[in-house]
Amino acid sequence: MTAGALARTGQISLPVVIAVAAGAVVAGDFLAHRTGRLLGEQLRSGRVGSRVPDTTWRRAGILMTRHGGRAVLLARFLPVVRTLAPHFAGATRLPYRRIAPYSVVAAFLWATAEVGVGYAAAASLERILTLGGPALATVILIALGVTLLRRRPPHPTRRAGAIPHGDPDCPDGASPR
Repeated sequence: MTAGALARTGQISLPVVIAVAAGAVVAGDFLAHRTGRLLGEQLRSGRVGSRVPDTTWRRAGILMTRHGGRAVLLARFLPVVRTLAPHFAGATRLPYRRIAPYSVVAAFLWATAEVGVGYAAAASLERILTLGGPALATVILIALGVTLLRRRPPHPTRRAGAIPHGDPDCPDGASPR
């Protein structure tokens, strides 16, 4: 999103930002697939994975074989799931070539959406700063003035250590009456 905002200012090219972001997503999916392939058995036999019944692992493997590419595409738009889907595809031994086209399409859609949000937000921010900047400065100055006016200099009888009432010769500060 930040790169999209910078593209709005003309400092970097919008198509380049989208291409780089999409490339990073594809590379991330590839590495996650490889990691899942290498660590898949450890995942199944690990502390958490061993609690999942074998029938569930088999069913998940069948579903990934049937819908793995579409799962990777849809998962790209769901936080946390986007991270796990390529790992799981690798762990179920789904060949990367089966998810690669979906990963590429998802990467370009996601990158375009994210960069587009930053690009659009930059336009709104420009308007807010142009119109709201002077108003915000005025509000800050007024708040600062009110704060300074509320701070009164200390009263002469309110010195540190002074006993506010009573006789100073009495240890508890009370008046001997």
